[in-house]
Amino acid sequence: MKFRFLFLIIVLLFAVATDVCATENNSGDFPQYKLFVWMKNGEKTGYLSTDKPEIRLDGENVKFSTENIELYIMKDDLEKFTLEQEQPEDPTDISIVSELEIEVGQQKRVFYTLTPSDAMTTVKWLNTNPEVIDVSQYGWVRGLKEGKAVLKAQTSNGLRAECLVTVPKPAYVLYVWLLDGRIIGYPADEEPQVAVGDEMLTLTTKNTTIGYPGKDVLKFTFEDSSVDNPVTEIALPVAAETQIGYNADGVRLAGLSPLSKVSVYDMQGRLMTTRNADAEGNISISFDQYPAGMYVVKTEKSNYKILKK
Repeated sequence: MKFRFLFLIIVLLFAVATDVCATENNSGDFPQYKLFVWMKNGEKTGYLSTDKPEIRLDGENVKFSTENIELYIMKDDLEKFTLEQEQPEDPTDISIVSELEIEVGQQKRVFYTLTPSDAMTTVKWLNTNPEVIDVSQYGWVRGLKEGKAVLKAQTSNGLRAECLVTVPKPAYVLYVWLLDGRIIGYPADEEPQVAVGDEMLTLTTKNTTIGYPGKDVLKFTFEDSSVDNPVTEIALPVAAETQIGYNADGVRLAGLSPLSKVSVYDMQGRLMTTRNADAEGNISISFDQYPAGMYVVKTEKSNYKILKK
């Protein structure tokens, strides 16, 4: 009964070890070891391990141990054992899709298939045209610009499979015309929404968001890529300018961002007050409580010097 219990442990652990090894094969762990145990009653069993088993006597038992598994077999029941290092099988073929189309800015993953399916190898991705596509070590392909590139999957034993990747011409192109003379184009799927912030101009489509400092931009054009000349010129929206007014009691500002902060400092840099503009971007600040002198009014856009007599 004791022998059969120990033998059952070996059988169960062999099944577990084989399943673990199948998972580790995909991660590229080398090498594998194969342990076979012959019992005096003629039965034989074994298991696989990705680390070399340690084998030693432990009282009346022979102990086989790896990083994850321990086996005990009564030495009186053991006929012999063998330990072999098993080299993984190299693939005889690798295949991937033969053609792939991907849009600019789009990302797709390419998967490979090995023959035999349980072969052990590492796969390296090669790209013949890095200006057209970008490829990660896991086979993720991203379109960069119009053109064609050949994507190659190469095994550690030198086998290759190739895929022709085409990045088509985008339907539209959004051009940013900068004051320094540069013209920068972006693929676009629709006419962008243009927003003006305090300092940045932002253009947004379904697949593109572009931001530039407003002081650097001359204009935008939105073009059908099938024609050579611009078909739409996008007018830059004008940000509201701050208006300031003075009277004997203080200062009034209009055209601020709604609820934006406004602070008043004296010429020594001491904070006198902090207020918020109203929902329309207006604010009035009284200087009645301040002594005569120069003050600085700071908004999110500009600073204003105010002289109280």
